[in-house]
Amino acid sequence: MATKRIKFLRREKILQSDIEIRLEVLGLAKQFSAKLNLKDYKFPTDAQVYIDAKQLLERIRFDFGTVGTPRPTTSIDISRLKGERVTFDVLVVDLKNSRKLGSAETVRPTKVGDQKNLPKELLPIDASKHLDGVLWRISYSDNWESSVDAPVLLLDRSATRDSAADFIGNNWVASLVLPSAMREILTRILLIEDHTYAPDSTSWRDAWLRFAIKYAEQELPAIADDHNAQDSDAVEGWINVAVGKMSMQAQFLNNLLKEINR
Repeated sequence: MATKRIKFLRREKILQSDIEIRLEVLGLAKQFSAKLNLKDYKFPTDAQVYIDAKQLLERIRFDFGTVGTPRPTTSIDISRLKGERVTFDVLVVDLKNSRKLGSAETVRPTKVGDQKNLPKELLPIDASKHLDGVLWRISYSDNWESSVDAPVLLLDRSATRDSAADFIGNNWVASLVLPSAMREILTRILLIEDHTYAPDSTSWRDAWLRFAIKYAEQELPAIADDHNAQDSDAVEGWINVAVGKMSMQAQFLNNLLKEINR
């Protein structure tokens, strides 16, 4: 489903206590259902309601009817989101002028089903600082062993206008920033740090490699102790495959081309 351009004007904050989202995970299958309580807000009854399902570098938008006529509560499949740490944004939009009337960001669902070995958040976003002339960069922690110390995607505070989630959800930003960020992090893990993949580890590096392996659909190439040029080329090729397939599935280029051709 194509994501419509929405004007980010002043809007009402939807309380997360008025949102009930259930996420069911059974093996590789994932589906969610949602109930919204919008009756106490002053939204027009014909305002459109959307729910975005998000997992790190991917976002899928679903039409949930209008404030006055909500979509029936049914389970919606989101198995294409290969990672398992899924959050949701709720949007209320005036379709006459594309103005966002209300929102709730990064809503965590109630999880049911098989929830073993969930990866921690891979790429936290921080838009609290000015970055001295650059739009984004990756910040790395000194503690490399805990997934809670995963690399952070820093976004310039002025560019995001205090809404990092809205900014990174823009088709232009997502297509230009997220694949490059993924490539940088994988390159650091495999070629700079010479990290050896441990499938059962909970470290952020191994969580990132598990994420990339799902997209590459092939195991990491073997790397000799002397780390020769041929091995480096093989790793770079593998990274290209993982980043490329992630980008294709997220439809970054297609969404950007649609934006350009409007």
